[in-house]
Amino acid sequence: MKDFLDNLVRFLDPYKQSVFYFKTGLFGWLVYLAIVVFIFIHHKSIWVLIVLYNPLLAYPNVLIHSLFGHFMLGPLLVACFSFLPAKTLVTVSPLLLASSGYLSEMVLPLIGILTCLQISGGRYALVFPLYWLSISLFNTGMYIIDFSTQIDQMPFDPRAGDWAFILGKLGLSDYSTLIGNIVIFVAVGFFVRSIWGIFYYWLHMEQYPIPSCPYY
Repeated sequence: MKDFLDNLVRFLDPYKQSVFYFKTGLFGWLVYLAIVVFIFIHHKSIWVLIVLYNPLLAYPNVLIHSLFGHFMLGPLLVACFSFLPAKTLVTVSPLLLASSGYLSEMVLPLIGILTCLQISGGRYALVFPLYWLSISLFNTGMYIIDFSTQIDQMPFDPRAGDWAFILGKLGLSDYSTLIGNIVIFVAVGFFVRSIWGIFYYWLHMEQYPIPSCPYY
């Protein structure tokens, strides 16, 4: 299993630019965690909301959520799981359709992250998809905590927004605050990583030698 994971990381990150290859000691990780915890504790402060509710990405996410997520990704996911027995598919399909909007908000920044990792020097551009992912996760966490702020209304349950529907079906409605806070904590972690990475790459330039040109 370890060999498989090592090979997978090498395949996804051939130039060793991800956090898995950071030469950071215990103290550095503790500082990183302390910053994440501090921002998480104050995530309702106006200065945090301004950064992680950035309309430049939050508003485009609304279009991605509806157009790409519910109208394209959702039906595609249902088609991929069409091999399931009919009774199971009846239960799973609404969950896939309801979650597809938020999944789509994660898919595009994740594609951006993987693309940057596949390019030598792409580490400097990682800040943008990582920041985008943090905004998507942050908004998702806030929606999970407060169902009343959701825009979507599920056509198969017009009384509930998508996360109210998803957690209700999974029997997790009573844990919405806990789940939402976990998602927000992860979002803050990605945000801090996006900023931290810039300083890390600058301070550890010797870790990323310029590859030799194949034409010389």
